[in-house]
Amino acid sequence: ADGSWADRVKVSEQTEKTSIPGILQVRRFAERGPSGKFRADMIYQHGQGFEQQGQLDFASALYQAALNLTPAEDVYWRGLAAAQLSTAHFDAARDSYARAQQINPLSAEYAIGLARTYQGGSAAQQLILAAQFYAEALRLRPADSALQAAWLKAQTLAAQVAQ
Repeated sequence: ADGSWADRVKVSEQTEKTSIPGILQVRRFAERGPSGKFRADMIYQHGQGFEQQGQLDFASALYQAALNLTPAEDVYWRGLAAAQLSTAHFDAARDSYARAQQINPLSAEYAIGLARTYQGGSAAQQLILAAQFYAEALRLRPADSALQAAWLKAQTLAAQVAQ
C-alpha cells in the first residue's frame, strides 16, 4: 500500500485495460531483474496470468519478452502460439508452433497446435495439412482417442471439400 510496484504488474479495474505503469514495471523487470532463464520463467508466468484473464495481446508481448531472453524454450513458443491462435493470428501461430516443434519434435502437442491452425480453413489444402499434422501427432500418441477423432474429422472434411 506504499505505492511501490515491487514485483507485481498493476492492472486497472477494467479487465481490458492495462495500466501504463504496469507495462513499464514489466519492462524494467525484463531489463534489470534477475538474469537468464529465471527471469524468462517469471516473465512467462506473468504472461500466463494475463492469458487467463483474457488479455491475450499483453500475454503475447510477455511471452515474446521471455523468448527474447531464452529463445530455445519450446514451452514459451507454445504459450505465444496459443495466444496467437486465440486471437486468430493463424500465420503467426503456425510459425510459433513450428518453432516449438523444431525445439521439441517429440511433443505431440505442437503437431496438434499446427493442425488447429489449419483446421478452421475452408480450403481443401488447409484441411489436408490439418489431417497431416493430426496424423503426425497420432504417431507420437497412438492411443489418444480424442486425437484419433480429430484426425478422422479433418480427413472427412478435407475429402468433402475436395469433392
